Amino acid sequence: MSIYSKKAAHKFYRLGPDLADSVQFILENTMINIRTLKSSLKEVNKAIALEMKGFCNPLLSIEGIGPVYAAGIFASIGNIKKFSSDDKIANSLVWKRKQSGKFEAEEKRLTREADRYLKVLLSRGSHIALECTTRSIALTTERNTGR
Repeated sequence: MSIYSKKAAHKFYRLGPDLADSVQFILENTMINIRTLKSSLKEVNKAIALEMKGFCNPLLSIEGIGPVYAAGIFASIGNIKKFSSDDKIANSLVWKRKQSGKFEAEEKRLTREADRYLKVLLSRGSHIALECTTRSIALTTERNTGR
């Protein structure tokens, strides 16, 4: 356990001597579990990346979308050839219309009928891609203006 964690724990909640050893044991084991899970996650991500090399996946060409997100989207959609057009893929996600009179909102939500996992992947993936694009534009602007 780091020095900072010990100081913070001691400062905010003083334990009686009879509980201190038990709490210390639990915290140390929790930290060991977190490190182990992080290590396992890295191994799983490497395995997914290795498996994805066997597929032609254009999602990997999008900056910020790595093999894990691409594999998840790829697995959720399945065989892309079953869709005759891009519109068919989008329609399979079931977007909810927001409209009032003649007004129709530009932002639409995915309904509950759509694949939950795919919704999360698309949402996070688009956020990551947007962040990368924004960062790339900022760096390009900064280079061009000489700042």
